Amino acid sequence: MSTVPQSQGTKKTILIVEDNSAARMALEVLLDAAGFRVFAAGDAAQAEAIFASQAHAIDLLISDLMLPQIKGPEVYERLKRINPSLRCVLMSGFPLADEQDKLHTQGIRHWIQKPFTINDLIALVESALAE
Repeated sequence: MSTVPQSQGTKKTILIVEDNSAARMALEVLLDAAGFRVFAAGDAAQAEAIFASQAHAIDLLISDLMLPQIKGPEVYERLKRINPSLRCVLMSGFPLADEQDKLHTQGIRHWIQKPFTINDLIALVESALAE
């Protein structure tokens, strides 16, 4: 069994928005084990409630593309209005190459296709946080 890689940066805070509870809990545990502070939400409303009280403490949003009611990029747009320095990693079960220009326009530079390894996710998170 491999171990979870440790984050290279200082302890950063991540907000995960994932409607699949098993996936959300796994991400929360793994990112915590990697050295991040983690908040987790199952939908946009929960994410906005968490962000309302933690906006300037949260460094990165990791959101599923397809969420109930609104999509991940819309969640990012809403939260970024509160904290313009917020960065985003988008997760999707679908290839996002065709959406690249639209995502860049929305300020989303990092995305990962499911399924992915924790090593790949942490590398992407580190890259997003380094910007």
